[in-house]
Amino acid sequence: MKKSEAQKPAGLMAKLAKALKVDLLLLQLTGKMSPGAVRRMQHHCGACSNSELCGRLIDHEGGKMDEPPEFCPNRKLFLALMNDEQRREIWRLYHLRKQ
Repeated sequence: MKKSEAQKPAGLMAKLAKALKVDLLLLQLTGKMSPGAVRRMQHHCGACSNSELCGRLIDHEGGKMDEPPEFCPNRKLFLALMNDEQRREIWRLYHLRKQ
């Protein structure tokens, strides 16, 4: 079965980011997030076995969510990006883990 555009890692992740009110492009343009970090998030999204469920949850919630699904491989990072006060610390830890 071929994945629809919204279910491809980049499309699904963008759909989830929009539902969470996380502007990944703005974060990149302001230097708060690197393009490499976005690619890693897309990779994690693409490796997730729950992409269809994720897409259905976003649709079920009307395209607006208070938090990412519990099973989301990018959950911690999305939560950090949603919470401005904690973003710097979690982002630093995320980068240290990837080194």
